[in-house]
Amino acid sequence: MSESLIASLDAALAAAGQDAVLRRVVGAGGNVVNVDCDVRVTIHELSGEEITSGISIGDAQVIMSPTPLMAAQWPGGAADPITYPRAPWAPKQNDWIIVKATGRKRLIKAPPKLMAPTGEIVRIELLVAG
Repeated sequence: MSESLIASLDAALAAAGQDAVLRRVVGAGGNVVNVDCDVRVTIHELSGEEITSGISIGDAQVIMSPTPLMAAQWPGGAADPITYPRAPWAPKQNDWIIVKATGRKRLIKAPPKLMAPTGEIVRIELLVAG
C-alpha cells in the first residue's frame, strides 16, 4: 500500500508540482559546502485564516515525496540516529528549498512532518519562510 501512496504522490507532483532544490549547508567559515538534491514540490502560500502561533505572513507549506531523497541517498555522510532514526534522508529545520523557476530561497522553519500512515514514510510536509 505504501508503494501505491508514494507512486500517487510522485505522479501528482510530476503533473502539478514545480522543480526545486533541497539544500543543506554543511561546514563553517571558509569550509562551507552545499549538499543539494533535485526535487518536485507543491507550495501552498498560507492565508490569514491559516496563520497561528509560529506561523507568519509569507510562510508556506511545501509538500514533497521521499522518492528523490532516497534515490540520491541525500544528504550522504553519517545519519542522525537520534533526530531521524527512520529517515536519515529527511529535510531538517534550517535546510533550504530553492524554487528553480524563480530562484526564490525558502528556509525550512520547523522539523518536517513525516507522514507514514502504514509505517513507511510516504509524504513530507514542510513549513517554510521567505
